[in-house]
Amino acid sequence: MQPSAPYPAQHGYPADNKQPYPPPQPMMPLVEYPPGSHPQQYPYQQPPPPQVYGVDATPQTPYPVGQVLRDWHRDICDCFNDVGFCLLTMFLPCVSECIVAKKAKFHRIFIALRFLYFGLFVTIILEILLVIAGEKETKGNLQIVTDNPYYHDAVILNWITRIIGLIIFICLVIMRILIRKSRNIVGTCLGDFSWIFWCSCCATCQHYAELKFAEEEDDVQLC
Repeated sequence: MQPSAPYPAQHGYPADNKQPYPPPQPMMPLVEYPPGSHPQQYPYQQPPPPQVYGVDATPQTPYPVGQVLRDWHRDICDCFNDVGFCLLTMFLPCVSECIVAKKAKFHRIFIALRFLYFGLFVTIILEILLVIAGEKETKGNLQIVTDNPYYHDAVILNWITRIIGLIIFICLVIMRILIRKSRNIVGTCLGDFSWIFWCSCCATCQHYAELKFAEEEDDVQLC
């Protein structure tokens, strides 16, 4: 067996030292300092923030981001918890919806609902009056509806009534979306559309209960 060659002199070791080389020391990464700054102001480079890997092996931040979504304070079918407002919504939904819009401080929606409901009532009343006037002029001898001399005017008013009702529906959907987002409530725009479409009265009661709970919560925090 041939004797091993002597190690060269390095790092202070003699030439005949048979000890292995020392392991290389890790070097700090080079940091570019801003021009005109002193290196002592930036002694080390900050390490990246730690990452936590979940079950699906996707990196997740260990710190909470944003606010946690919650559910409505009352369910959609808890209308009779406030019987007075429930009856008001059942017989005068225009009044209850304006109350909710004013309570939520949606001033534009509040003003729009007032004018829209006023126009809706006017068109419905005019349409009824035209039908009654047409029956009086023909003395009740109407064979078909088109025999009414005010038939075309009544049709125009009927379409105006439908358009106003559609705009009111859109305002109610927008109001529910704004209330849900301002209160960090879980849900989707499609769900808001569905609840207003199928049961706008129950949704209005739910909005009123949520806003009332928010006022009570704010009063408690101020105390």
